Amino acid sequence: MEKHANVYQYSLFAGLCATLLGACAQYDKQETAEAAVEAGPAAVFPAETGKSTPYRGEAFVIPGRIAAEDYDLGGQGVGYSDNGTENQGWKEWKIDYRTDEAVGIGTAPGGFVVGWTEPGEWLNYSVNIQEAGSYQAKFHVGHGGGTAGTLRVWLDQEVILDNVEMEPTYDWSVYTTVDAGSVELPAGEYTMKVEFLTGGSGGSPGNVHWFEFLK
Repeated sequence: MEKHANVYQYSLFAGLCATLLGACAQYDKQETAEAAVEAGPAAVFPAETGKSTPYRGEAFVIPGRIAAEDYDLGGQGVGYSDNGTENQGWKEWKIDYRTDEAVGIGTAPGGFVVGWTEPGEWLNYSVNIQEAGSYQAKFHVGHGGGTAGTLRVWLDQEVILDNVEMEPTYDWSVYTTVDAGSVELPAGEYTMKVEFLTGGSGGSPGNVHWFEFLK
């Protein structure tokens, strides 16, 4: 009788251990999944097929402001990567700016914007950083829906800003300035890439008017 009781107690103990181990494994899995969501898409350098060149002949100077619509020359896979084949600003509204390229160009108070964006698209900008040091990064963005998406910034093949949140403005004609924080930049000539990561309401991350890096 005592022998059978010991076997029963052992079986009960083993079953309890298995249940606890399973619960711990499930908790670890949930924590891992939540961490992956918070971190956003993995930083994998987007493929390029050549070297882009400045749209206006000279690289943007940093410290300074970069006009989003003046992304580099080179076309699809070099100066930019767009999921479409036409400039939607020209197609839908006859906005006469870079009409022979696929990047959608809209208008904003005081100039043009890059619009009709989708996750996975990117834009290259040739930059000339005058001095190494800490810079404050800001983006002038807009989104007509209730939520906006995120973007990432590369300097050559190194991520310098990740998961920058583009704030909603609830009107596609309204823009706000997002403070993306400080970043350490080296001196010299580089290619800066703005990559759209996640979408907001309606799927679009949002519009970009300009961005700047100031001391």
